[in-house]
Amino acid sequence: MKKILISLLLLLLAWSAVKTVHSEKGTQNNETLQKINSKKIDINQEVMNSYRNITELEPPHTLKEITLETPVLATPKPAPRINTPQAWPKERAIQRIREVFGHNADKAINIASCESGLISNRISGVDRNPGSYGLFQIRGLTGRGSIEQLLDGEYNIQMAYKISGKGETWSKAWVNCARKYNYK
Repeated sequence: MKKILISLLLLLLAWSAVKTVHSEKGTQNNETLQKINSKKIDINQEVMNSYRNITELEPPHTLKEITLETPVLATPKPAPRINTPQAWPKERAIQRIREVFGHNADKAINIASCESGLISNRISGVDRNPGSYGLFQIRGLTGRGSIEQLLDGEYNIQMAYKISGKGETWSKAWVNCARKYNYK
């Protein structure tokens, strides 16, 4: 393979020299052209010899070389199978949010409504890793629980209560919805 590349490079240089001779003098310098043409013939013979050497390899030998040097590509992992629980009725979600968040319940209901439409088993953004899950669309980050836990209405509400600092700080984890309602 090196021989072929070297031969092609020499052929390119010879062609470049011919172009230079033509452009610099405007006429052909017979002596220089004869040298270049003889180099072209030598190069062509070298390329043909290299080609013959390559084509004369035995197929199993070639196959082994290719197989040993070909990298193995990893196959993508399939998406994890998620056991999606049945969605809570919206009235149940609102009632439980009121019980947990107390005086900050209206803000919490607005955030959950903005994030999931108050659908307790909502899953979104799974094409981004990690996705967002449940009433408050909590991202599946380390320390926040499993996907199944985040899809559990009760767990999701409790985690949102914790992340929001007991319903006092919405703008860090729920940026867009907090901005929509002008919550800090």
